[in-house]
Amino acid sequence: MDFDLEYTDSEGITKVLPRTAPTKDELLRTVREATRSGTSGFIHIGAHCFYSYPGTSHTKVEGDTTTYWETPKRQSGTKQAYFLSSDGLRVTGEELQSCLSDSPKVSRKATITMFFDMCHADAFFKDDVVDLPCVYTAAQKNVEWKRRTRKQLIAVYGSRAGQSSGSWKDAGYEYGAATFLTVAFLGDRPSASPVELVRYLNAICSRRPQENLRQSPYIASRYPIPGRLRLISGPAAV
Repeated sequence: MDFDLEYTDSEGITKVLPRTAPTKDELLRTVREATRSGTSGFIHIGAHCFYSYPGTSHTKVEGDTTTYWETPKRQSGTKQAYFLSSDGLRVTGEELQSCLSDSPKVSRKATITMFFDMCHADAFFKDDVVDLPCVYTAAQKNVEWKRRTRKQLIAVYGSRAGQSSGSWKDAGYEYGAATFLTVAFLGDRPSASPVELVRYLNAICSRRPQENLRQSPYIASRYPIPGRLRLISGPAAV
C-alpha cells in the first residue's frame, strides 16, 4: 500500500494501516496474512501486467523510477502473465494463489474478492491457477449451483488476455477505467447483480473509440453469487 489508510473496524475503533513498500515479499506476505484471518476481504491490483514468453528481464533503478525491459530467449512455449513489484521482481498469479489460504479453519462463509484492473487480467489469474467455474459475462451467465465447502473466491477481471486496460479521466484525475466505472455504478445501484455490472462495463469499455483500449470485463467465482455483488462482504458491504 502506497499511503497510510485510516479506517474504522467492526467494533467502531479507528485504526491506521501504515504505508508499506510494495516489494514482492511484502505484497505476498500481506495477502498471506490477510487471508489467514478467516474473515472476508478485498484485494485490488491495478498494476501494469506483462504477457510474454519466457526470457531474461532487466531492471534499472534511477531515483524513484524503475525501468524494466525483457529480452526473450525464445519465442515459443507458454506465455506467462505477471506484474512487477517495486523491487523489479515478477509476481505471477500462481504465486498470488499460493498465498490465498484454503485452510479448513477459514470459514465457508468468508469471501475473498479480487479485482484485477490491469492488462491481460484473466491470463494472470487463469483457469490453471484457480478453478472459478461460475462465469458472468455480458453475453451470458454460466452458473451451476454448488454446495459451499470452502470460502468463496470472486475475481473481477478488467480485461482478457491480449487486451489492454484503459484509463478513465474524471475531475482532473486519471483512474483505471474498470475500477472507476465499477465504483460509480455500484454507488448508484448498490443492489446490482454481477451480470448487471458486467453488462454496464462492457457497454462502455468494449465500445471505446480507440480500438487498442477496448476491453471486455467479466466476473468469475468459485460458487454462485446470489443477488447483489458485494466488493466487500459483511455489515458494511460496498
